[in-house]
Amino acid sequence: LTADFLSSANRGLRCGGGLDISGLEINQYYIRAIRMARSGNSLRISKFAQVALGEGIISQGQLIDQEQFVKILNNFLKANRWRKSDWMVVLPEGAIYTTYKLFPELSREDLAEAVEINVPSLLPGDPTMIYYGWQETSIVGQNKHQDEKIAGPEAMISSITKENLEVYLLALAKLKIVPLSVEPKASAIARVFDRTNNTLIINLETAGLSTANKSNKPIVKQSLNQQEANIGSKLVVSSIIINEGFARFSREVTLEAQSK
Repeated sequence: LTADFLSSANRGLRCGGGLDISGLEINQYYIRAIRMARSGNSLRISKFAQVALGEGIISQGQLIDQEQFVKILNNFLKANRWRKSDWMVVLPEGAIYTTYKLFPELSREDLAEAVEINVPSLLPGDPTMIYYGWQETSIVGQNKHQDEKIAGPEAMISSITKENLEVYLLALAKLKIVPLSVEPKASAIARVFDRTNNTLIINLETAGLSTANKSNKPIVKQSLNQQEANIGSKLVVSSIIINEGFARFSREVTLEAQSK
């Protein structure tokens, strides 16, 4: 989450625009909020807060108990005096499906049409029952990390069921929250590493620790108040393989504390 907004905010600084960026991360265990502020020509985190979600409110990426979710989020925003209405939103990893498709010998001008044609075979479910978006990840030319030619443009395509997204959007709308963007956490983390080549990220979280590791080097560390969460017996392990600024592989599992 922090990585996502640092990246977006830096783009705003380079463009000389104003800076008022707030982000909301929603997952099975927490709601987290962050705000970035300008400090000269650099950025700083001006505000960060989080609140725990109870068991069963979100499960496998789906918002199950909308009423309780809205209540917790409303109290959280009021308690921390968050008055921002426009947010960049990160949804649980299980809510969004992402795949990649290479289109050999295709020109960039034809990529949009090719994606549209291939969506029914690339994404799970009835195409009329999902929302999806795509982004070009490579172009015809030389791979800057390897001595090989890229065969054609590639697209990253992500989707979410209309039913699932609309439940989240309805919950946010009740609090007058307007999502400027919606994406999975893996994409947010990948963005900060920009054009790295095949980097493995291991993210470990419990009620008392939040870290992100690149190899064995700590990137982020945030102590949490044990009383803010009731998941001290659980360890959430996320693994992400990043290549050229995109999350090529992402898995998240929850382990009991006694598991090894």
